[in-house]
Amino acid sequence: MIIRLWMVSPFTKNSARRDGIARMLYNLINALLLRYNDIKIEIWCLDFTEPFIKKGLAQFCTKNVIKKITFCPGKSDILVKKINILDDDNAILLVFAYPALNYEKIDLRHKILIIHDFLWVQYQNLAALTTPEIYMNNKKMLSKINKLATKCFLTCNSQFVQKEHILKYTSITQDNTEYVYLPYIPYNKTTSVKQILKKYKIDFQYIIYPTQIRPYKNIEILLKSLILLKKKGYKIKLLLTGNLSDFPPALIMAEGNDLMDDIAYIESASNEELNVLYQNCAMCIATSFGEGGMPWPIFEALANNTPVIAANIAVTRERLIFCGIKPEESELFLFDPLDANELTKNIEYVLTNRDLVARKQQTIKDKLFLWQWSDVAEKYMEIFNRVLARGL
Repeated sequence: MIIRLWMVSPFTKNSARRDGIARMLYNLINALLLRYNDIKIEIWCLDFTEPFIKKGLAQFCTKNVIKKITFCPGKSDILVKKINILDDDNAILLVFAYPALNYEKIDLRHKILIIHDFLWVQYQNLAALTTPEIYMNNKKMLSKINKLATKCFLTCNSQFVQKEHILKYTSITQDNTEYVYLPYIPYNKTTSVKQILKKYKIDFQYIIYPTQIRPYKNIEILLKSLILLKKKGYKIKLLLTGNLSDFPPALIMAEGNDLMDDIAYIESASNEELNVLYQNCAMCIATSFGEGGMPWPIFEALANNTPVIAANIAVTRERLIFCGIKPEESELFLFDPLDANELTKNIEYVLTNRDLVARKQQTIKDKLFLWQWSDVAEKYMEIFNRVLARGL
């Protein structure tokens, strides 16, 4: 079997503004090549992204695994012409449905598109008003997928996205889609704690929220809690990997409530540095209205023995139940994502009982982390064989 991975986009450069798409693909590649000896993987990419991809692979894959990968770099239009000649009976075209990719020009069978979510569509009124350029790019992506509906198979990271996004917003049918849960993505540990804290000038207590700032990330609820905490005399800052300028309403709220000095940015932090920043924070808070699956910060915080507070959303409840955990017994302080008072109350409790909370939350870590990348590889191999058998 040949798996042709179409990564003709500059999205692969590593940055703490979150490179989850690339990291997911790197770990999937690694798991597939470790588990199956009879597959070949080709990575089709733009010339200037090849070094970024190789650097990213090196974070998660062994040298022996990377040696098994064939790289096919070039200019976008030339790569399309080259790949369209290759229509093997045993080949899969695997694409992460990213707005900038031109995968709709590839006329091959056995096409599998991986999507994260269609939250831009779910919250389209807010997105269109606040971030029109990004909204339009995602709208075009949806249009591309619908044009390919009878010629491709879609995968995603949760049953919620499958039912409430794919089957609702696209013309893909139930038998042409599947969901595969994603596990925690580990990073190399680093010991230069003092150096990293000095680099980002961190000498204060802080809450961390590593994410892009988007309309559905619900950053406003965190700002409202910060306002309430300041009124109560707490001195704590918010550490962000994204920038409030990416979502003007949040920036206006922060400026209008004198919060700018209480917000620090670490946009250039590497994933390894994030480990240190997790370990030294008061807590992590994941406030999003929705995600493609259980929010990554939950896994990352638990991996670093860091207390985490999470919004009570469908994908988080789904994943907890899948792992045999009752959401109400998860110790994740699941809160109504519209209730700033409930969130503030949870923050105050964790500030006072940080070590106790961290210990209690570790009891669910083992169950959440049971699902491994080898399980993901097995699930995707089932999908590959399904698509090949059907000749889709």
